[in-house]
Amino acid sequence: AIGTWGYIRAYQEMMHQVEKSNWPNRRIDHIVTAVGSGGTLAGLIAGRALFGGRNAPRIWGVNVCDTADYFKTEVRAILEELNEKFNLGLTERATPIEIFDGYVGEGYAIPYPEEIEAIKQAGREEGQILDPVYTGKAFYGLTQEILKGRFKTTENVVFVHTGGMFGLFPQREQFGFGESK
Repeated sequence: AIGTWGYIRAYQEMMHQVEKSNWPNRRIDHIVTAVGSGGTLAGLIAGRALFGGRNAPRIWGVNVCDTADYFKTEVRAILEELNEKFNLGLTERATPIEIFDGYVGEGYAIPYPEEIEAIKQAGREEGQILDPVYTGKAFYGLTQEILKGRFKTTENVVFVHTGGMFGLFPQREQFGFGESK
C-alpha cells in the first residue's frame, strides 16, 4: 500500500498539468496502464478518488499476467490496506477497478508477434521505448481497444508508461538488433 503513494501523486500531478495546459477541453477522459502487481493501478484509482479533477477520468489497467478477476481482487486488497493504514475514507463505489483482459498471450514475459509489432511501431513512429513484459502488452491492449471503438475520437487518453526498457534485452533478436559480430 505504501508504494501506491507514488501513483496517487502522479495522478494529482497529471490533473494539475492538464488544468494548466492548452490540451483539448483541458481534461483527461481515460488513463491506461499496465498491471503486473496492482500497485500502479491502485495508486491511480486512489488518486482519482482523493483528487478527482474536472470530469475525473476512467482508470483502466491492462493485465500482463494472470486474469482480470485475479487483479481486481489484488487491487481491491491494496486499496483496502491503503485505506486502513492511512484512514482515507475510500469506498468501493469511489474506487472502481476496470481492466482490459485478453492481452497476456501465453503468459508473463512471453511476448507474442502482435505485441512485438506494436513495440516496433511505437519506436519507429513515436520514439517510445516499450518492453515485451509490461508496457508493450499494455500498449498493444490499448491500441486494440481503440480499434474496437472503446474510446470516442473526441476523448483524451493518457497511457502511463511505467518503464521496463531492460526487458528488451533478453528479447533483442525479435527486434532485429541481435548481437553484433
